[in-house]
Amino acid sequence: MRIRCRFLTTLIMALGGLAVSIPAPAGPEYYAGWTVGNARDGYGTILRSTDSGRSWFRQGAGQLSAADLSGVVAVDPDTAWVVGNTDGYGTIYHTTDGGRTWTRKGSPAEIPDLQLKKVSSPDGTAVWAVGGDVGANTILHTNDGGQTWSEQIPAGYDDSQLQGVSAPDPETVWVTGGCVDGYPVILKSIDAGTTWTRQSGGDVALPGNNHILGISAVDRDTAWAIGGQSVSQGWFILKTTDGGAIWKIQTEGAHDGNEIHAVDADTVWAVSDSVISWTADGGGTWSGHNSYEYSMGVSAVNSRQAWAVTTSWKGSIWRTEDGGTNWTVLEELSGEELPGLWTVSFSTQTVPPPFRLVVDGKDYNGDGTDDVAVWAVGRGRWLIDPGPSSRPRSLYYGAPGDLPASGDYDGDGTVDPAVFRAASGLWAVRGVTRAYFGRSGDTPVPADFSGDGRTDPAVFREASGLWAVRGVTRAYFGAAGDLPVPIDPAGEGTAQIGIFRPAVGLWAVRGSTRFYFGADGDYPVPADYSGGGAESAIFRPGTGLWAVRELTRLYFGAAGDYPQPGDYRGDGTVRPAVYRPAAGLWAIRGSSRLYWGGGDYLPVSW
Repeated sequence: MRIRCRFLTTLIMALGGLAVSIPAPAGPEYYAGWTVGNARDGYGTILRSTDSGRSWFRQGAGQLSAADLSGVVAVDPDTAWVVGNTDGYGTIYHTTDGGRTWTRKGSPAEIPDLQLKKVSSPDGTAVWAVGGDVGANTILHTNDGGQTWSEQIPAGYDDSQLQGVSAPDPETVWVTGGCVDGYPVILKSIDAGTTWTRQSGGDVALPGNNHILGISAVDRDTAWAIGGQSVSQGWFILKTTDGGAIWKIQTEGAHDGNEIHAVDADTVWAVSDSVISWTADGGGTWSGHNSYEYSMGVSAVNSRQAWAVTTSWKGSIWRTEDGGTNWTVLEELSGEELPGLWTVSFSTQTVPPPFRLVVDGKDYNGDGTDDVAVWAVGRGRWLIDPGPSSRPRSLYYGAPGDLPASGDYDGDGTVDPAVFRAASGLWAVRGVTRAYFGRSGDTPVPADFSGDGRTDPAVFREASGLWAVRGVTRAYFGAAGDLPVPIDPAGEGTAQIGIFRPAVGLWAVRGSTRFYFGADGDYPVPADYSGGGAESAIFRPGTGLWAVRELTRLYFGAAGDYPQPGDYRGDGTVRPAVYRPAAGLWAIRGSSRLYWGGGDYLPVSW
């Protein structure tokens, strides 16, 4: 989308309601990312994928302002920064929990009343955001994770229409924009923005070069940029390998150049108004594929997997897994058109297996049969299907950032909905009690550790290996990287302190036993699969393998499923089961299939 030296056209669209798609957990082969776009339903659009773009779901309800969002960077699978339009001051949002919660950063005293276009962060702590309009532009920087912000734009560039930014490390950053003094702006800093140097060597200042909208740096020496020409009305891609002293044109095309993403020195993906382009040999040869107007954002993790997004009259998400030969296009979620999307960013780190939250039981109506239950991330809504013996239940309990911690806290034989609020250490059990126990960073591990038929609030503190059971005990058992596994191996009704160490497949029960079972990437699903006490078992997300120690091995489920073992027949024997968010499917081996959940609902126990 073309900008001129002294004129910027911003596309603003009126949008209706957006029906969100479905979150999917991911095995080791998946990548996580975000795309952002125009506001709808009263808040900015942030869409999240955890399965390499196969499915998407919306985030930020009740947390985001009504500003359109135009820039995003995924630092890792859980950490991202988003920027967008002003609603009194430029919007900057941050998440460290995969988007369950989004926090606005900065204040009107620090952030100018300008539209922010792009954001870059090499480590999640050092962040740059750029943007503005005719006559007023900004380069914002934080080096403390968004606690404080400073203006870094050098004198003479207030009218430079800045739209591109890339920081390969905390000290090095490039910023690009429209033309000043007759050629496009490329600014570089090697001291975290304290001083800036304008770059003009090589082909940057060729006659007619009008603006550079996107830049992507591999390191402090190698970078790629994409821009537009006022004479030919076409786009061009520039490359430097000497830190920007000399830039050389690599390829050109029709219409305007909007964004570029360099995976490494050889693999580069770019989007112009209606074409996705890529090279796998450092710019020696290029391939292309037609796309919708306007293609504004692109991201990639290697030479085969890439994503692009478009705006104009509606949004779309383009995905390839074979190096651009074939593309899958998503234009709707749940039957409704996507809003205009401006940027997309995927982390190059693969998504780890989802950690299974510990809950103490699933029988919410006391009929002796485990129930299927889901909760909406960030909304506190629970949906419980107790089967034919009772009517389904819908209730609201909890707040954004809470973790479900269900259990039979009053000993009446019925599981109570409960949440743990790590920020304050609050345990809230619906209709039973509220108590404070634990702190931020603790993992809730409720179980009956005293054998009195009541669930005890308990936490595991991974950094120190501390287990703290309210009113019962404190003990140190485990280390960083361990997963807490309360387990009743004898089936006597008393949970024991246990851990699973995925890195080496170690199972250890305090004061009892140690053995090796499983491998890195597995996660524990201990349960009473034989009717004689809880057996150690693992689920392997990438393959759907269930392995119960000294009992059985079987395959049930697929990559992206959540394991949900339970006694769904009420016969005292646990069966393998999975929840598939992409369809809201619950599949219980040897028993039944039903649909319950979907959308942004996750299983209460995962």
